[in-house]
Amino acid sequence: RRPLPLLPQQLQQQLLPQPPQQQHQQRPPRLPQVLQQLQRQQRLRRLLQQLQHQQRLRRQLPQQQQPQHQQRPPRLLQQLQHQHRLRRLLQHQQRLRRLLPQQQRPQRQQRPPRLPQLLQQRQHQQRLRRLLQQLQHQQRLRRLLLQQQQPQHQQRPPRLGRLLQQHQQQPPRLAQRQQEPPRQQRLHRPAQQQQQEHQQQRLRLLQRAVTTSTTSIILPAQCSSYTTNSDSTRRIAYTSSSACDSSLFGTTGTWVRFVSPAGTTMPTSAPSIYACGTDAPGWYNGAYPSTAGSTTTGTVCYNWAGYTCNWSNSIQITHCRTFYVFKLINTPVCNLGYCTV
Repeated sequence: RRPLPLLPQQLQQQLLPQPPQQQHQQRPPRLPQVLQQLQRQQRLRRLLQQLQHQQRLRRQLPQQQQPQHQQRPPRLLQQLQHQHRLRRLLQHQQRLRRLLPQQQRPQRQQRPPRLPQLLQQRQHQQRLRRLLQQLQHQQRLRRLLLQQQQPQHQQRPPRLGRLLQQHQQQPPRLAQRQQEPPRQQRLHRPAQQQQQEHQQQRLRLLQRAVTTSTTSIILPAQCSSYTTNSDSTRRIAYTSSSACDSSLFGTTGTWVRFVSPAGTTMPTSAPSIYACGTDAPGWYNGAYPSTAGSTTTGTVCYNWAGYTCNWSNSIQITHCRTFYVFKLINTPVCNLGYCTV
């Protein structure tokens, strides 16, 4: 086979002298080298930007921090200044107290009462208000009862009587009603009965309200919390033993209710000596409370050596509606004792 003929360009390349070294130096760099250069340039630019940003911040920071340090003192300085002011105030108060005359100092005794005293006063006022409200409510209920009972029972005849009178005056209507079927009669009769029952219920409720309001008086605590004493030797008729109450009820007192066979109350006249199972019998020299819930303070005298009140001590008595309770304390000496009847 014959070789193909050469092109004119190929012929020129073969004929012309080629500078291989120069062509190799002038050819463009490869792609990875170009990328590396670009990356280096970008890094340098970033570093320059960071340095410039840091310099700007350093210039701005001292301008902002200097006035803050000058205007605001640190916390430690503020605390010290506050302590120093407090010391000055205390010293000033001490000087004023020294300068005050001695006549003005007792004013401390005239200061207003403390909080517990005020609370007790308010509680006492609230109790009094409640009692007044209860009494007013009782009076209103009584007035209502009187107003309803007087016109209904005295001035006006009952509704049943009125109906009978109307039926007697109008006999034809009665005859018509008798001729009516039993179903209609059943419907008419309950209406009248319901009205009468309604009136009776109202009266009963009012009477109950009055009775409950009269019995709703608040009794003190000693009417429910007391100690019962049923010692039969405390009666006046007992004269066998010789007991003593000098250490039985305590110095502060104990609420006692006397029950049978010991009796229920204390005598109000002096019993004879050696009665009530003791040497010098004690009797109550005073009057018992008359209203429920009230408490009185009286004196107990002891009969001895011809003197009906040779010794004495004070006690309290509370009226608890159906019985009395006594706040007894230890007798002055021995052998003294409380008597009962």
